[in-house]
Amino acid sequence: MIIDALPSDLALTSKGLVPDATSGDPEQFTAPIASGGGLRVGTWMCEPGEFPWSWTHAEMFHIIEGEGTLTDADGCVHVIAPGRVFFMEAGDTGTWVVTKTIRKSWVVPEQV
Repeated sequence: MIIDALPSDLALTSKGLVPDATSGDPEQFTAPIASGGGLRVGTWMCEPGEFPWSWTHAEMFHIIEGEGTLTDADGCVHVIAPGRVFFMEAGDTGTWVVTKTIRKSWVVPEQV
């Protein structure tokens, strides 16, 4: 079975404010796309703000829209822009600075 989705058309559900935000009041939203074969796929949107993040599981994500930076634990600053793809290993940490509302598609292990 092939699932075809346009992330910008999905109805998003609020997950509330991002915990521990250090600036702004970034609200986050999500929508599932599919689950199976050991993976879950969905989309996530986040409003502007700054906040720390810890990846408890591996994640690959693709930026659909928005702007900002993601600074990893080593201090390397990664530009968040449409078309960029990121991979985080379980246990990675970083700081998001969202300057223009971000929407991303993500893939994580199904057991998460």
